[in-house]
Amino acid sequence: MMHGAVVGLQARINIILRSSGRSDVEIECVVDTAFEGTLTLPPHIIAALDLPYVTRISTNLANDMNVMT
Repeated sequence: MMHGAVVGLQARINIILRSSGRSDVEIECVVDTAFEGTLTLPPHIIAALDLPYVTRISTNLANDMNVMT
């Protein structure tokens, strides 16, 4: 069972990311009800876990700005 909170009408949960030989990284996530199977992480989390980039994508933010992630 997952536990979370509603903040400003957004459902949020904390997840712990683990990578072999690295410290765990806990991040807060907004639950996206239109989730399509891809997790996007901030660059500093990718670096902390020594993960490879799979691809860069254009992301549309809540303020309608598009950024490359």
